[in-house]
Amino acid sequence: MPSRCNNAALAETDQSRLVAEAKEHLRGGKLDLAERAFRDALARDPKDAGALVGLAQVFTLQGRKPEAIQVIADAAALHAEAGRLDRAIEVYRRVLKLDPQRPDIQERLATLLWDTGNHDEAL
Repeated sequence: MPSRCNNAALAETDQSRLVAEAKEHLRGGKLDLAERAFRDALARDPKDAGALVGLAQVFTLQGRKPEAIQVIADAAALHAEAGRLDRAIEVYRRVLKLDPQRPDIQERLATLLWDTGNHDEAL
């Protein structure tokens, strides 16, 4: 009988494989296949920030800007929850480049900047 540790390792390997497959489709310009693979990866692990960012890239290339912005914002929130504040800041900045008129994102970014000691930039 396989141990839970082995099952977790297999699941992580499968997840990595799905995301790698999705990225390969994205690089090859197969956007429909990339979207499907990223969505499959997210169905297995909704907190996979890499899959979220990849899905956002697909949406951007398909001209689906509002969906891309939401998915990128979700990825930034996951980075923040995981304590990867510098990465969250970077991703929130990407959101604001796509849509500078997002007060919710401006507020989240300002809070993270303040929390990381970047007080001048937060104001």
